[in-house]
Amino acid sequence: MTLGQLFPTFHKVLHARLEPGHWPLGTRVTPDGDLVVGGVPLTRVAARYGTPVGVLDDAEVRRRCAAYRTALPWADTACTAAALPVPAVLRRFAAAGLWATVGSAAELAAARTAAFPAARTVAHGVLPGFAGTTVVGASGEVATPPGCAAPRARAARC
Repeated sequence: MTLGQLFPTFHKVLHARLEPGHWPLGTRVTPDGDLVVGGVPLTRVAARYGTPVGVLDDAEVRRRCAAYRTALPWADTACTAAALPVPAVLRRFAAAGLWATVGSAAELAAARTAAFPAARTVAHGVLPGFAGTTVVGASGEVATPPGCAAPRARAARC
């Protein structure tokens, strides 16, 4: 049973134009109201995995990663692991040459599980066990490094 069949008032909305940019390319609604993403009817996904369920179109993830790299060839483009800390998705980001930002031990663990290159991983805040590029939002987040004077005007003088 499709969403359009369960809620007849949705039927007209589902057959309306799918908003570009909100859905993966190739997403379509079948004549009976089933939404198809990545060539797979979502009723089949729901029947197999139950609901709620998160669905990503792998081709769309790859396409968008490539689009960022093409649009910003001079930049080190980063994705945040907080948005979806799933190793399979992080592997796609790594393969596309993107960077990852992590803000918690769980996000760092997901990046490590995905074998995300440490050289392209940035921590937001101090994370135990992380030795790499770290972004600090306030001087109170870290102790004054050895050999440095106490912080003055938001910056430590070494």
